[in-house]
Amino acid sequence: DNDDHDEFVQSLIGRIRGLATVHDMLSSSGWNPLELTMLARRIINGAIAIAPDGKKLKASISKTSIRVNPNQAHALALILNELVRNSLKHALAGCDSLRIKVRMRKRRAGRITLIYSDNGPGYPEEVLKHDRMNLGLDLIQNLTIKNLQGELTLQDDGGASAKVVFRRTRMEDGTDENK
Repeated sequence: DNDDHDEFVQSLIGRIRGLATVHDMLSSSGWNPLELTMLARRIINGAIAIAPDGKKLKASISKTSIRVNPNQAHALALILNELVRNSLKHALAGCDSLRIKVRMRKRRAGRITLIYSDNGPGYPEEVLKHDRMNLGLDLIQNLTIKNLQGELTLQDDGGASAKVVFRRTRMEDGTDENK
């Protein structure tokens, strides 16, 4: 089917663009940890740039001093890109405007929480029960668990909401990257 093929190709292009963005940011920083706020802004703005004309999109991203290492940056770029693509595909389908929010904070015990939400219809019940996953959500879950050693929680909260919780990292000298 041509529509499935086109969607698959666009998804791959989005992933490659996200990784290229991270690579550019890391190259510019000398491969030092990246500020999570700046990473999220660049990835989300790049992903919503391909939204259909005539649609209103607004992204609100909290400011934080949290920094992530190169491996985390790559995983988070792919995760954020997939979340935006899901919002564009499912939340924007039946309306003319979409609001995306990303909140990040440090937690006790060396953990970071990233909450991504949109104002769409939310996740289908079978997705929330993990009875059905699509390629994008499967990728998000695998990146969260395997690359970030974290946890993914999906819920409906005035729209679709995804919470990614992962550990802060330590630099080679033992200092915390996220101070």
